[in-house]
Amino acid sequence: MIPRLRQSSTAAWVTQRHFPRVPLWPLDISQVLHHSFVMTSRFVSAQPQNILQTVFATASSDLGTGPNFNVSQGQKVSVVRRNMVTGRRELQLMHWGLIPSWSKGRGKQPTAAPVERLKTSGMFRLAVALRRCIVPMDAFYEWDQTTRAQQPFAFDRQDRALLAVAGLWDLWQDPFGYEVSSFSIITTTANTLMAAVHDRMPVVLEPEDWDVWLNKGPLELLRPAREDVLCRWRVSNRVNERDNNDSRNLISATASLPFQKIH
Repeated sequence: MIPRLRQSSTAAWVTQRHFPRVPLWPLDISQVLHHSFVMTSRFVSAQPQNILQTVFATASSDLGTGPNFNVSQGQKVSVVRRNMVTGRRELQLMHWGLIPSWSKGRGKQPTAAPVERLKTSGMFRLAVALRRCIVPMDAFYEWDQTTRAQQPFAFDRQDRALLAVAGLWDLWQDPFGYEVSSFSIITTTANTLMAAVHDRMPVVLEPEDWDVWLNKGPLELLRPAREDVLCRWRVSNRVNERDNNDSRNLISATASLPFQKIH
């Protein structure tokens, strides 16, 4: 049976770690902890800057772009990085799709950086050594690769805290001097929950690992999420169109589709 959705209050969520978060969809998480949820093709970036500043203890150097419920390649979102001068965490607007600083043009702009290639690929090797970041997300989408139905799923944390995904960033300058800050999300092999839909997943960092990652800690941090971290639910096929990005209804559970149990 589909859990009935309830009306959320206007107050911000307080997670188990006491991180504030603006409620985006009225999903009673306690009813779906035994159901699954997943990401990397698209994601949700909808928290206001003041919430991101509080959660990640950052200084804000850029204004946000407003909520985007279906972020796709080439769009800008707020990313957490370490300021190379002050050493403090800061928020920076960045373009999703990495453009290496040495590139002669915009090139392929990969949205994902496979963990297996970070040390061997010229695309990622310099960035992982010098320019690491964290990508805040409210949820991410992935499409079921096991069928031809093009069914999208949304994934979130069970504890309702913001997702903090490991990433790489770089600064590229075009021939006219225009600078573009860009990033890729780091992906790894899927855990059991994710593997039911896709064979890859983003690297989800726990709060105790945020500074370790930003301070150039070991790549062993880049592992699949524990099985008790994420949950999954089906969403509308409207997510398939990248221009559909301005409604929180995109992230709501689809009433006509049953939740899938974790196996």
